[in-house]
Amino acid sequence: ISSSATADAADSSAAGQADAGATVSGSIDAALAVVTADNSAAVDQSPRRDYLAVQQKRKFNDLEKDLQKKMESRSILSQDSAALDREISRAQSLRQQRKWREANEALHRAISQAETIEIDRAFVKAKLERFNKLSSNIKDGAAIRRFEPLLTAYDEAMRQGRYASANQALTKAIQLASRQ
Repeated sequence: ISSSATADAADSSAAGQADAGATVSGSIDAALAVVTADNSAAVDQSPRRDYLAVQQKRKFNDLEKDLQKKMESRSILSQDSAALDREISRAQSLRQQRKWREANEALHRAISQAETIEIDRAFVKAKLERFNKLSSNIKDGAAIRRFEPLLTAYDEAMRQGRYASANQALTKAIQLASRQ
């Protein structure tokens, strides 16, 4: 074999390695470009997702306050309605899971439930039964005397057909009994 043939073979081998190196280098550059583009998108969207999560959490807190105000204004307790209690529990569970949108939807349903509860004679009688069960274990005479004005207000309101007032007196009595 002549020395020129050996030189030509060495040149073509080196050229082949250079081409292979260019292909590998090109592949790495392409892969890095894809990874960089994917990471850029993730980085760009991450603050947006954080912002939306913060907004949803704020909305949850606002809705929770709205629900509390609605329930207090109508003297409604969560246990007054199974549907209301279920939606409040669902909202709290979703809150713990940080599923803010779904939690907010549950709070909207709870607010709707609190607004639509009809405070009538049957509602107040059911609440009285719950109060009687709760207070039956209270033996302290001083504690029992604290219920007297509330129960007197309840009786008077029921005789006059003022169910919202009777409900309000019972709600206060239940809250007092719960602390005993």
